[in-house]
Amino acid sequence: MKIVHVEDCFLPSAGYQVNALAKWHRIHGHEVVIITTDSMKPWENEGFVSGYDLAQEDSLYERENGVKIIRYKSLGRICSRELFPQKLFKNEHFACADLIIVHGNDTLTGIRFSLLVGKYTNRLVFDNHMIDEASMNRFKGIFRFVYKRFIAKKLIRKGVPVVAVSEETKAFVMKQYNLPDSLVPVIPLGTDGTIFKNDPAQRRAMRERLNIGEDETVFVYTGKISKSKKIHLLGEAFTESFSKPTTLLLIGSGAGEYFNSVSEIFRLSENRIIKIGTKPYNELSNYYNAADVAIWPGACSLSFYDAQMSELPVILEDIPINKERLRYNNGFLYNSNSALNLRRVIEGVIKMNKAMIREYGKNGRTITEKSYNYDGIASQFENIVR
Repeated sequence: MKIVHVEDCFLPSAGYQVNALAKWHRIHGHEVVIITTDSMKPWENEGFVSGYDLAQEDSLYERENGVKIIRYKSLGRICSRELFPQKLFKNEHFACADLIIVHGNDTLTGIRFSLLVGKYTNRLVFDNHMIDEASMNRFKGIFRFVYKRFIAKKLIRKGVPVVAVSEETKAFVMKQYNLPDSLVPVIPLGTDGTIFKNDPAQRRAMRERLNIGEDETVFVYTGKISKSKKIHLLGEAFTESFSKPTTLLLIGSGAGEYFNSVSEIFRLSENRIIKIGTKPYNELSNYYNAADVAIWPGACSLSFYDAQMSELPVILEDIPINKERLRYNNGFLYNSNSALNLRRVIEGVIKMNKAMIREYGKNGRTITEKSYNYDGIASQFENIVR
């Protein structure tokens, strides 16, 4: 098949859904094209792409994965969504594509494709990653009214699916966009089992490189240092020393007032904090292997699956989606927004037998390998049009 992914913004060195899907579609023998804009706005405010050479990274991704990347100049942003030029819809790759995956049915691009569903009958698929708690657009009421009244009818008439990444997202899509159950299949986010795996040799090498003793309990955080990630809670939980030697690997970057205030909290910590900065997706497995437990006090998205595939138990906030994720004895929940309770959970893990911690990690690997490996997830997308 020929598969075309349409994504507003694409960071080739990241580990987002489109990066992995395109890679695995190509491994499965398909011709794959990613069509996107030149915008890096989603990452600029956090200092995430400072000094980033987009052309060079595009070239590297294309060589490593055999996927073609086509970029259009963004005409600007409306409600945090990119505006493609009209010539996007004349791109020659759409005419011969067997599967067109538009990432985000609720983006400006998604809406424009929705109005052209007749042109792409039996080849067009949308996806949606949203849940009610994350839907912050101030115009969402107007948008949902228009979508239900005009766009949903077109999708239903042509049988165009909107793939939800979780049951919670499916409920959101059906309720807010008035789409039937049959048109909202669930295909989860996931991770790449060829990158993330437990590697004892890598663990020894990384601990030696970072000067970490085997007796230390090591926690790892990966991602942006931003308010939505609630990193201040992690800093507050790590302020005073724990009962045993404890190290936190802080992998990520940020910018602005919030980043500066959080950096000061970590500077005053009585525990060892190793600030790594942002690392390419393919290098994160090194740091997961050096750690014993992964921790995200706020939003964690795909990183959760990477850690679980690396056989790490995780600590997450106590919200419905995380309760679902951690029902396999594969991690620990803390009371949302409570630094004190987060500290208690961390202390409890530190006092656990290391063998028990590893069992939690193995449980995570088992369920992730079975249900959240991008090899199988990519096949599920391919089978939608088959």
